[in-house]
Amino acid sequence: MKVEPLMKSKDDEILKMEIFVLKKVQNSRHVCRCLASGKTDSYTYVVMSLLGKELSEIRRRLPNRKISLPSTLRISIQVVRALQDIHEAGFIHRDVKPSNLAMGLYNTQVCYVFDFGLARQILIPDASGTLKLREPRNKVMFRGTVRYCSLNVHQYKEQGRHDDLTDPYEWNKPGEKVVEGEGEVIKSDRAEADKDGNKDNNTVNEVDESVVTEERNTNISCDEDFAKEDTLEGL
Repeated sequence: MKVEPLMKSKDDEILKMEIFVLKKVQNSRHVCRCLASGKTDSYTYVVMSLLGKELSEIRRRLPNRKISLPSTLRISIQVVRALQDIHEAGFIHRDVKPSNLAMGLYNTQVCYVFDFGLARQILIPDASGTLKLREPRNKVMFRGTVRYCSLNVHQYKEQGRHDDLTDPYEWNKPGEKVVEGEGEVIKSDRAEADKDGNKDNNTVNEVDESVVTEERNTNISCDEDFAKEDTLEGL
């Protein structure tokens, strides 16, 4: 259960956004259930299904504080699937990190993404009800965690779906290596790719760039009344 006192400014009400997103992604296997939510005269609350230990806590209890490569791959696949569900619902998380990932309390083989307080809606319904990509803002505030966020966030650029996917790669920065032996594996793979002139790497870069370009250039015609009802514009 989460409780947040009512703020003087609605823009400061983080839990309101979390409830809004949580209800939109209830079909995802990798998001906890929203059991109840509401508001009183003094606070907002939400009741969610219990999760197991956070990934950051699990790592701290392991030998050398590192997760094995096979386990990391299994977790990564599930995180990508979770983000896909979130993105298809029209949101970006904006704070993907080990402490916002947890294994199931009873089904310990399932990884969950939680804490949507910094999430942002990027797909807005137009007058016909069709979801359109939200037009990027010229100026944005920093949203995320300094240690794990993407370069775009550090440069105060509007975040997109690709930034959610970039965050997990930041987990293995110097001083924050969470995967056992990952340095040797990544170094070896990159060297081999450079040696062979692997074209797949160029393809990936082109796809990433096209996503960024599309996100920046898409203009959205949004019905204001519908948007007010089904979106949180200020976040």
